Amino acid sequence: MKKIPTPKNTSVYRLQTDRGTYILKSIHTSKRRQLFILEAEDYLRNQGISIPEVIPTKRGTPYFLWKQSLYILQRFCPGKPANLRSPKGVKQAGKLLGNMHRVSLGFLSSHRALYVGARDWIQEYEDDLLSIKNWKKRNSSNRTPKIKAIFSYIRFFLSSGKTACDLLHRNSFFLKWKSLPAYEHFLCHGDFHPRNFLVDRSATTIIDWEDVRYDFPSKDMSRLVDNIIELDSKWSKTKFSMLLSAYLIENPLTDQQKSLLFLDMAFPHIFERFLRKKIYHRMSLSQVKRFLRREKQKTKDMLERAMSYLFLFDANSCMALSPMI
Repeated sequence: MKKIPTPKNTSVYRLQTDRGTYILKSIHTSKRRQLFILEAEDYLRNQGISIPEVIPTKRGTPYFLWKQSLYILQRFCPGKPANLRSPKGVKQAGKLLGNMHRVSLGFLSSHRALYVGARDWIQEYEDDLLSIKNWKKRNSSNRTPKIKAIFSYIRFFLSSGKTACDLLHRNSFFLKWKSLPAYEHFLCHGDFHPRNFLVDRSATTIIDWEDVRYDFPSKDMSRLVDNIIELDSKWSKTKFSMLLSAYLIENPLTDQQKSLLFLDMAFPHIFERFLRKKIYHRMSLSQVKRFLRREKQKTKDMLERAMSYLFLFDANSCMALSPMI
């Protein structure tokens, strides 16, 4: 038995036995949340998504309790993280994500009301903007090189975030989507990066579903795009187009859905996390500058894409806000 380093909210062990290799996992969360995760995994598995098999207990339950913690046993799945440096790997990731989102529609959980991300979007946008403003106030007298570099971009991110937030308030499709029943929302993995989808000869297996919830494809797409541009150290419209094309083949989106996808990806969620978690502390000055440049390029591109689709069905809102962009 070997403990695998993980975030604080999970305990994971790799078990090598005479019957094969297994993963024993405990997620330090409520029983209700764990049951929702297991339900979502089971539904997607039945839709053809490769997810590690859960080994039931002798009583037939998918978990057991020990010291007030809930544990599950899963069969170990071989494979390596996808290579997002290559066009083939980018297309493979887009195809996998699109397929997963498409087949997730129709999932109905007995705990659905607790895990619908749509209801939190407006508050999340406002909280993130406030977080950026508060960081700016706290560091107003800090003139170290990294902080100075961030300050040269912070006005842009606040402005683009405000624009995205205003557009979201005016987006008629967002209001419609938000009110749909849970089973008409996509399931989002919540942490979709290459270490969580393992490529093997026979299949690509998606692991670590601790953050799964009902939400919109932009949440998983943003996480994936962040990894792609981090590897390249720059924003690449070409690679994003490859990713998006592969995704849309598997999960075609309407123009209104695309507008919301790009709008959410334009909001500075990643920049806010960069400030809040003080990620810049473990980066060099040149790395900080590269991060800021690529995030600005991505944000501008996403806003332009969002606006181009919004003009098709909500031109008045776009005309009112276009001077801000």
